[in-house]
Amino acid sequence: MEARRSALRRKIGLAYRALALAACAAAAVVLAGCHAGGDPAGRPMLGYNLLYDQNDQLQALLKQNDLRAAHALYAKERAFFAANEAKYAATLATFAAKVNEQYEPRFAALAADLDALRDPRDERSWSKAKETIAAAQSALDEYEGFSLVAEPRYRSPKRDDLKARLDKVTASFENAAATSLAKFSGLAQSNFFDAYPITLDQQKVVEAALPQLMTRLQAGGSVQVLAFARVYGGATIGDKSQGAVRRAFLRSWLREQGAAVDPGKLAEAIDGLKSIGSATGPSDAMGMAVLVAVPKDGRRSEFEVSVDDGGALPVRRVAADALEGELRDLELAVVIRLKSAHLVRNLSERTTHASTYVVGYRTEPNPAYEAARFRVAQAQSNLNSIRMSNAINSADATTFLGGLNQALSQGAAQAELRRAMEALQRTSPTLRRAVTSNYNYVSATMSGQKTAEIDLFLVQRGASTARRFTLPLQDQRSFALVYNVNDKDPDRSRIMGSAQTEEAVAAWEKEPLKISLIETLPTLSTSHGETVALAALHVVPAVAGGAMDAPAETTRGAAKRVHDSRFESVVVISNPKGLGAGFFVRPDVVLTNGHVVEGSGFATVRTYGGEEATGKVIAVDGRLDLALIRVPFKGPPVTFARDDEIEQGMTVEAIGHPERYTFSITKGIVSAARTVDGVAYIQTDAAINPGNSGGPLFVGHDVVGVNTWKRADADNIGFAIDCREVRRFLRDHL
Repeated sequence: MEARRSALRRKIGLAYRALALAACAAAAVVLAGCHAGGDPAGRPMLGYNLLYDQNDQLQALLKQNDLRAAHALYAKERAFFAANEAKYAATLATFAAKVNEQYEPRFAALAADLDALRDPRDERSWSKAKETIAAAQSALDEYEGFSLVAEPRYRSPKRDDLKARLDKVTASFENAAATSLAKFSGLAQSNFFDAYPITLDQQKVVEAALPQLMTRLQAGGSVQVLAFARVYGGATIGDKSQGAVRRAFLRSWLREQGAAVDPGKLAEAIDGLKSIGSATGPSDAMGMAVLVAVPKDGRRSEFEVSVDDGGALPVRRVAADALEGELRDLELAVVIRLKSAHLVRNLSERTTHASTYVVGYRTEPNPAYEAARFRVAQAQSNLNSIRMSNAINSADATTFLGGLNQALSQGAAQAELRRAMEALQRTSPTLRRAVTSNYNYVSATMSGQKTAEIDLFLVQRGASTARRFTLPLQDQRSFALVYNVNDKDPDRSRIMGSAQTEEAVAAWEKEPLKISLIETLPTLSTSHGETVALAALHVVPAVAGGAMDAPAETTRGAAKRVHDSRFESVVVISNPKGLGAGFFVRPDVVLTNGHVVEGSGFATVRTYGGEEATGKVIAVDGRLDLALIRVPFKGPPVTFARDDEIEQGMTVEAIGHPERYTFSITKGIVSAARTVDGVAYIQTDAAINPGNSGGPLFVGHDVVGVNTWKRADADNIGFAIDCREVRRFLRDHL
């Protein structure tokens, strides 16, 4: 019985085991089906496991001959295959063999095509060679896209053979590139580098071909050189080769012009050079340059001359003694030499304008506040009246209409009271009124004119002569200036907004006077100039006129009944701020008081003879109250007395323009020598009044001081800055 039971249990166990194995088999079938779904190159839907890993998926893709998907899987799971390389070597070898099997026939055919390419200089074969080389490179790139065959053990020998043949062909074309460029049939019509079978370092190839290219281009004339430049451009040929192309163009153009260059046609050459490339780099690489000759000692005029050629040529300032070296390296040079420069100013149209400025503020009652208070009182009284009326007529409130009417009237009164109180709160009890004072400011027009005369030389390489043309230049400008505008003037912004400043005038005066070669050269012809020896260029004359040395407008007054020779050294100085005196300390420099010019950069100066022009303030010392003005005409400078010649009690004479009575003489003595605030003065009882400031104090015909100020609370106590202080000031500023 027991044995029968044991046998039964064994049968049941075996049945269960069979059932479990069947279930496992069914699960495996289901899992395999799941792995087979989804993206073949991606991770399986249920992931990798002991029954299905990356190698299983790779084998499946290889069976389908889907090499691209196989490569994607291998690249993604490269770490897995590297870790299990020995285990899955057979699968990887199969993968590599399939890739090689696909590409080797193509490699063999392309190798044969490369062998068929013969002479790289034969333009007729370039199209076929370009196609073959591109196809070979494309095949190699595709093949090497399979990362597995990039490893030497898996790579096809036919790939290495094709690569070697391609490198050999490419090298042969590289070696022949410079010669091919120089002989290219369409050199100036089409781009060689677009037609050539391989990609090149274009600048390097052009530089290597330069000697042959230049010979060929010059033989074809300036038109062919420009055509070449248009086709290839600066970026293709580079700075070094660009300079050679410019020279080739210039040489061709000069040869076409004959012995004498017509300056009227020179603009054509400049335009041609500009089309070849901008004027960068040293001038000798450009072939042509503009040289502005300057004196060897560096002397400069009030303004310089600048050259505008549209960026086609380099422009350089060159010392006269260095011109020869510069010219030696140029095919053609334009030399500019400043011959004369004049600057004339005229301060005119002075107009006095009345205005006001704020000196303070006062507080006064605000009428609007009292009106607001009255409105509140009125509203309060009205509300009280309505309340009283409603109380008296309370019986009316028992009806609906009566009660409504009382409520509305009282509500309206309350609203009016509230509005009145709000208005009162917004109203200031007092007003702040500006207290103003009247004053005058001055407007004036500053007219400036810069004129110059230049010598323009055309110099060809190797010539012993040059062609010289003398040209005038001019620039005029007007400036609207204002003076003495008070900082507290309410209209200051409006007044100053429409005006210019003396700084703008000074900036314009320093600006170079421009000459445009593009505009000037076409107006010239060979008949206009003169032929001079080349040596004439090396001598740069002192600039005539210099700073402001120009003809000035002259006005002559009536004949003088009284004449003192010292008057020739004394001048009247006026500006929009006032009038004073001054005197010549150099032939074109006038000394005056600093307060006479009052911070202005310019002043009108008139001589005893009536000559008048606007001068420029060139130095001011606030401590000494001295200023210097450079003027556009000449006068006799004064002489200063020696220190030991000044004694107390000596007779002195002040010359000036007291109260606008011009060229007046007042006499007195040296009262004392004093030092005030560290400045040495000569005290005198000679009458000094407004208009004498800045004038000379003479002992005989020698100046001992500069009349400056007087005591306003006493008579006959005036002061002149001691000539010792004046000498030190002049040494520092002249």
